[in-house]
Amino acid sequence: MSKLLLTSITLLLAISVAGCNMMAIGYNNADWYLRYKINNYTSFNAAQKEKIQREVGVLMNRHRRDMLPEYIKFLKKIDRTLQSGSMEKEQISVLSNELRGLYRMTLRPTIQPTAHILANLNKPQLQEFEQTLKEENEKLKEESLDGSRDEQLNRRAEKTIDFIEDFTGNLSGEQEEKITLMSRQLPFAAPAFMQNRENNQRKLIKLINNNEGTEKIASFIGLWISTPENTRTPDEQKLINELQDAANGMIENIYTILTPQQKQRLRSKIQEYMADLGALTKQSQVTADWTAPSLTLFHMNPIDLSGGFAANNSAF
Repeated sequence: MSKLLLTSITLLLAISVAGCNMMAIGYNNADWYLRYKINNYTSFNAAQKEKIQREVGVLMNRHRRDMLPEYIKFLKKIDRTLQSGSMEKEQISVLSNELRGLYRMTLRPTIQPTAHILANLNKPQLQEFEQTLKEENEKLKEESLDGSRDEQLNRRAEKTIDFIEDFTGNLSGEQEEKITLMSRQLPFAAPAFMQNRENNQRKLIKLINNNEGTEKIASFIGLWISTPENTRTPDEQKLINELQDAANGMIENIYTILTPQQKQRLRSKIQEYMADLGALTKQSQVTADWTAPSLTLFHMNPIDLSGGFAANNSAF
């Protein structure tokens, strides 16, 4: 549920490739979408739904105020890198680490309220919640792990090409062949992501079942989000490190085969993102004058290149 918030927001931001106005439409309706997705995890009672309704509003207001400016800063760094005319592996590694840092910053405010909701699920709600997780996992497996390894690698390459073309425009047949080969040579980490996801979900369910309380649940979710390496086996972490390093090298190699026109389109797309986010930030500053969300739950103190799972490896 906690990582779902970031995933949903990211998806809504991504639709800006369809046009500048679409980002504002999607982002301004993100609160409705998040409430809908969260409420589908289990049969919450009226009081729980009211709290979710209120606190998603809190999250979105904090996100507009605190995170949109951070996203703009990050995109400006990408733009400066593109302006320099080079995209070296070391630069890409720095940007990748910063992006993971933004991911953690975005999710940090969701940990405590999510833990509070989970700690107060009754037995039937918990059983339904657990079943929902299993159904989501099966869907993810179908999308990324069905078929032979050759089919899995081809699907990953196709997704990679589609993603690149959203930013660069159409690739040539020769470029597609080169990118397909690069993608197929990357380590295939989808099974490791899936295994880690299911193991962490089992630990989470155990904490809830044992009535460990908000603080312990929040601590575990925080560990999963902030230092996921500490929830993985040494073999899982080794594979993911290899994937991340190889992916950074692949991005460098892809950039070298783009035409000047494609590179310019890529930079223009990044600049469009910055402009759209800037407009959303100004809009949020105007609406802040009349928005006064409840902070109750937040001050409730007791507190994909992977094969499809890197982007979808949400906690629950």
